[in-house]
Amino acid sequence: MPVRNSKKKIFGHCDCCDSKTAKITGSVFLEDKGETLYLARWTVGQRKHGIAFLILVPSQNVFISIVYSFEENSFMVVGPNDQDWQPMNAPMRILNREEVIGTRLAEWAFSFIDEIWTNDRHLIKFYHKMTIK
Repeated sequence: MPVRNSKKKIFGHCDCCDSKTAKITGSVFLEDKGETLYLARWTVGQRKHGIAFLILVPSQNVFISIVYSFEENSFMVVGPNDQDWQPMNAPMRILNREEVIGTRLAEWAFSFIDEIWTNDRHLIKFYHKMTIK
């Protein structure tokens, strides 16, 4: 299984709707691209905020931020100011959207997102709760 060590944690509350926030962390391995770490978070029971992802680019020690929109049924690379990833326990750099789109990093990141999306059991469970009526 390409997704490893997936762990879920419930923490805090969303400022706008007071719902709990869920976070998963894990690693994902692709035979042709290596291994990386990821973090995803969402507001429990809410579709409107979508799902936010951070994908580590190990060779550069930076992150790519990607969001999934239920309304658009799509993923989009976003920049460091588009998602509030603070407070995190360690300093980090999130690439600007322009540093990713149209580069090999975009293909690389979306290859990992595909694996996470189809194999992380916590993410799958949340997605199905939000899409099955």
